[in-house]
Amino acid sequence: MNGRFAIMTKVSMADVFFSPTRDPGARNRISQKHVDFLFCDPQTLKPMLGVELDDSSHQRSDRVERDAFVDAVFASTGLPLVHLSARPSYASAEIVAAVEDAIRARPSHEPTPAVPRGDVPLCPNCGVPMVVRAAGRGSRAARDFYGCINFPRCRATRPLDETE
Repeated sequence: MNGRFAIMTKVSMADVFFSPTRDPGARNRISQKHVDFLFCDPQTLKPMLGVELDDSSHQRSDRVERDAFVDAVFASTGLPLVHLSARPSYASAEIVAAVEDAIRARPSHEPTPAVPRGDVPLCPNCGVPMVVRAAGRGSRAARDFYGCINFPRCRATRPLDETE
């Protein structure tokens, strides 16, 4: 698409979204999901659109429930999500049209974030909003904390109760 997007594959939804309630159950539901492709601004890597490839397994009741959850997460943030039927090959014009239609249909205003910007600290190194992470081991084991979204390039962290 002529350099309009950086396209990431098999992106964990926990790298894009997080629960503003800090509810572990909500966080776990998000962290267990992936989106097939994430189209991002090539300069800032800000997410612009998600793409899901739906094969026949998406007709099963558990997948229908999963897809409804993923659709709701994307919709709640104003981020478009395009569903394409999975098949052996694609016409690039069809994909371009679907992506451009979704981008055009996106609200022209910036969506209200799930967490007000003032409640999320900015990374002291990168200046981007930090995300809630869960430590698995070490002195912080089983405690949530804010971590830079650019991890592992940036390893800045802050305690969860500290905001700017």
